[in-house]
Amino acid sequence: MSRFPIFLLIIVAFALSTLRAQDYPIETVVQTGHYAEVTSVAYSSDGRFAATGSSDKTVKLWETSTGKEIRSYLGHTHNVLYLAFSPDDKYLASVDLDYHLKIWGVPSSKEIYDFFVPNDRILSVVFLPDGNSLIAGTERNHAIQFSLADASEMRRYSPDTADINMQKNFGYPTARSVDISPDGKTLLTGSSDHTAFLFDLRTGRQIRKYKSDRTSCTSCSINAHFSPSGEEIVVGNMDSVFIWNTATAEVLRTMQGRKSRWGNSSWSYDGKYIASTLFGDCHIWNSSTGEEVTMLEGHLKNITDVQFHPTKNLAITGSEDRTAKIWKIPTGNEQFSLQGYLNDVDEKILGNGYMYWVAFMNEIKLSPDGKYAAIGKMGNLAKLYDFYTGKPVQVFRGHEGIVISLDFSPNGKLLATGAADGTAKIWDVKSGKMLVSLPERTANIPCFSVDFSPNGKLLVTGSWDGMVKIWDVETGRLLQRIQAHENVSPYSVQFSHNGLYVISGGLDRKLKMFEIDTGEEIREFIGHTNVVSVVRRHPEHNKIITVSWDGKAKMWDLSTGMQLRKFTAHEARVQSLDIDETGKFMVTGSDDNTAKLWDIQTGEVIRTFEGHKGTVSSVMIDSTGHFMMTGSHDGTLKSWNIETGELLLTWIFMGENDWMISVPDGHFDASEGARKSISFARGTELFSIDQFFDEFYMPGLLQERLKATDPSEPSSTGPAFRGGSIQERLKESPPPTVEILSPTNRDTISSLSINLLVKLTNRGGGIEDIRLLNNGKRIPVDNSEISKLNKEGKSLEQSLEVELVPGRNTLQISAYSEGRIESTPSVIQLHYDGKGQVINCYLLAVGINEYENPALNLNYAKEDAKAFSKALREQGKDIFRKVEVQTLYDKEATRENILAALDELSTKARPEDVFVFYYAGHGSMVDNTFYFIPTENVSLYQQEKLIDESIEAGEMQEKFSNISALKQVVILDACQSGGSAEILAQRGAMEEKAMAQLSRSSGVHVMAASGSEQYATEVESLGHGIFTFALLKAIDGGADGAPRDGNVTIYELKAYLNDQVPELSREHKGSTQWPYTFSIGHDFPLLRSKNPPVIRNH
Repeated sequence: MSRFPIFLLIIVAFALSTLRAQDYPIETVVQTGHYAEVTSVAYSSDGRFAATGSSDKTVKLWETSTGKEIRSYLGHTHNVLYLAFSPDDKYLASVDLDYHLKIWGVPSSKEIYDFFVPNDRILSVVFLPDGNSLIAGTERNHAIQFSLADASEMRRYSPDTADINMQKNFGYPTARSVDISPDGKTLLTGSSDHTAFLFDLRTGRQIRKYKSDRTSCTSCSINAHFSPSGEEIVVGNMDSVFIWNTATAEVLRTMQGRKSRWGNSSWSYDGKYIASTLFGDCHIWNSSTGEEVTMLEGHLKNITDVQFHPTKNLAITGSEDRTAKIWKIPTGNEQFSLQGYLNDVDEKILGNGYMYWVAFMNEIKLSPDGKYAAIGKMGNLAKLYDFYTGKPVQVFRGHEGIVISLDFSPNGKLLATGAADGTAKIWDVKSGKMLVSLPERTANIPCFSVDFSPNGKLLVTGSWDGMVKIWDVETGRLLQRIQAHENVSPYSVQFSHNGLYVISGGLDRKLKMFEIDTGEEIREFIGHTNVVSVVRRHPEHNKIITVSWDGKAKMWDLSTGMQLRKFTAHEARVQSLDIDETGKFMVTGSDDNTAKLWDIQTGEVIRTFEGHKGTVSSVMIDSTGHFMMTGSHDGTLKSWNIETGELLLTWIFMGENDWMISVPDGHFDASEGARKSISFARGTELFSIDQFFDEFYMPGLLQERLKATDPSEPSSTGPAFRGGSIQERLKESPPPTVEILSPTNRDTISSLSINLLVKLTNRGGGIEDIRLLNNGKRIPVDNSEISKLNKEGKSLEQSLEVELVPGRNTLQISAYSEGRIESTPSVIQLHYDGKGQVINCYLLAVGINEYENPALNLNYAKEDAKAFSKALREQGKDIFRKVEVQTLYDKEATRENILAALDELSTKARPEDVFVFYYAGHGSMVDNTFYFIPTENVSLYQQEKLIDESIEAGEMQEKFSNISALKQVVILDACQSGGSAEILAQRGAMEEKAMAQLSRSSGVHVMAASGSEQYATEVESLGHGIFTFALLKAIDGGADGAPRDGNVTIYELKAYLNDQVPELSREHKGSTQWPYTFSIGHDFPLLRSKNPPVIRNH
């Protein structure tokens, strides 16, 4: 049979061989979700995974047990309409609105085949049971079977259309759906004129047709699917859903609906239920009686697709609200919403036509001195980050739309931003204050491009209304309006070297230069054949370089308008460009997901940077020429060593507050929120990044990494780069598995304590430790039995006694391999029916001004502890039955007394109580260990003395674990003295990790002042340390957030400290102090605000 003269088949990759799970690379996965409507859904054959297709042209894979995103499949150019898994779940098929059928490797997300049938449209797909071939449903050729071995055509299935109404120009029956019978012998197609066809798979011949005699409609194609037994089929047909007898073509039952066409209809795995969509609703029917059971309600917009789980009574739906949801059937209760941080973006913005162009805009600018990176597209604000620490140093608030364009003034003191709200603003970089808001704001007229003149006195903007505008930076006065492009927008604008002209590249594919005073066009540069995406000045006078969607970069002479050099840059559209300060090199970024470094003089590519999984939409070379940054549509920024091409690190920003930095071996630094939304994936196996917390979490990672690779810095090997990669560690020491066998999730318990039966399995890495939490608080566990699990595959069932608290108890258990890799936690929720008991609060407050070594004396630690104790005693009395406060000040605060006080509390506090530990004094970080410094200490950094005289964090963790109270808060205002700033910064990073480990290991909330600098704690004008000053303001009422109810909760305290401590430190000390705040467990009120809201009755 002839294949290629009729069917165009593009083989993208031939990779049908499979890898073992451990051979897939570790990849970082961000829970992004879709930014456009979800148009198609599918379950894997075992139900462990779900796939979603979207109008954002992506396919995403999700873990159905957790609702977490695993990976994305990138390559479609139109909306994804149809999805199907192969029987062995190794491959995923997707059909888009361009009618291409793509085959992907599920664990690798690699595109394997791209099928396209000329003069036809592929609409649907199904794999055959043997997994060796698939059948594509098409518009003109009905159904075509292809081999997966060599992509050859095997057979066509052509129906008999003798009694089917075929109007003019509709002489072909569509196969809108294709399905294989459970016995694998027949093919069912849903076709035109409300007709379904049944074919013999062995012969290809038609066996039977199923046609409603109620209506005729040539263009009305239907979906048809087999029941689990194969004895019946379901068809959604105009205003009804029909169930037919497969053998006799008799209509058995009809489910009536409203006057409209039903969408996709399918059977539950046990045949009891049928799901179908109508008018954007999803109805669940009893298949035996035809009665409606429930309607799935919870999506904010129309439902677009529905599929049942293959082995459970669950269903998945996709919706125009950009989410997919998993539902329990028949109750219709929502189990999970499959979504990510993109779902928080204002949908109205995403719906605007200009968002197509906004998607390609630059997102990052480096300051002229290379110290800072300005980032846009973070909601309606821009942020300034310290390039060498990764910490945010400034937030620019004021726009009402997404910030899409950025530029620093030549001296680096000002930042200009352009946004989708139609405004441009000029900011003071140091203070973050808005200096000028440029007028003429027009709704839905995004400002695509901003550029300071070389002398910094003028600013040019290019916007969606087609105007290029010149502004006076100091006054904000509009100096000139230029209609640069007819009926289309300028996309990139740039001043000439002398500031007398402005060059504009537009969406009309034209590149023009204008004289500023008159606004007259001086010349048009002829050469590009598509959108001019970036214009940049070359350091050499009168030269510019441009890049375009035509895949070319060009150098131009401004004086003559002639091309000086052409670079055939990429095979795809070029979206970004930067030139180094010497003018010898440039970098381009493209839709081909790569960046390229060029020798401008020779026009040769020096190096290609690969690693992004989406368009490289921004590129920047730092002022030293050592580093380069790239930003991509895959949601990451990457830093590279220009000389070697080595990937140094990857930044991920999520919304306004969350971020993660990682290096190729897997070490990472991340905000608490990001750690909950970012995972590591190996094939389809998903790991939370906290499973690698002990060994791979590394605060201060960015500074260490850049220093280690900077040629101007002495070579160093920091702790972050020892011990192998996550990939290696997983092979050497895979985490165990832990399963809770009883009780059952959501059980109601009537006794105070239970026996928790768990199963532990050694997967080859041994088992070193068991971690059991109740409501986030760690419960001591006997680890003596785990020594028996000394062989791979060996399992052990162990019973653990757990005391419950009245109401909800969330029990979470995990175990560590010998390489300190944590297992995926097993979690259940139980409800204890016991009577609610009165709650007590126990506070141990330690404040040390006076040390045995006078050189260590502090000014405000004792006053800080007193002030906090007074506030909790007075403001906690309305929440707790009693607030018992024990204080240790100055000479009382010995190692012996502190430990004795904690031991005493372990005999008093009950599980339902609250325990608070407040410490103000010195802390010390030596050899990756944090020490609390009691009054008798004479040195902060002599480890032999610290071991004898101080209290190591691990010892404190043990004491906290022995206190039964499930709600525990540790507040530390501990500082360090002496040493160089660099040493203190390194200690600060290690201390941050120590605080995080204290929280995770004990299961407590930790709030701590940054301890890396003495001045961060002591401020004479405040009468307190900055941290405690902010803490006292918070509990006075400043932290009582929305809803303002008069209570100050733990999470409200954390949010207030994270917001106010940096502001106060900048105000009083001129530099930024960042608190450490880490939480395990539930939120709860700690005290009443001094100024509660007044509630008026109406």
